[in-house]
Amino acid sequence: MKHTNPSKKMADRRKLRRRTGGSALPVVDIDAMSDEEKELLYRQALRIKPGQGRPLTAADRKLHVEARLRGRQKVGRGVRVISLSLERGLLERADATARRRSMTRAALISRALEAELSKAG
Repeated sequence: MKHTNPSKKMADRRKLRRRTGGSALPVVDIDAMSDEEKELLYRQALRIKPGQGRPLTAADRKLHVEARLRGRQKVGRGVRVISLSLERGLLERADATARRRSMTRAALISRALEAELSKAG
């Protein structure tokens, strides 16, 4: 749906929300919106006051709780932050390898340590 009139576009979104049983609006690229569309969206958001919305469903509550969680999800027995000294050249090579593999430095070191410990038995 391509509209030049922001009011028409918002009306179409409301219709979509009604058709989907009041579920959340589709993901919208706000950067792609015109200034008028952004202003209209902002003004509509300001009209909703605390206590006026619908109650959260169980699924919504779960998403809300997950969004509030901070930090890394617990894996195994959790994590412990340590200080580790490495030779600069080795660290640079490790960082380059981690970037190539799209992983963090900590994940690379953890994986290498697991591999070494599994060899040791």
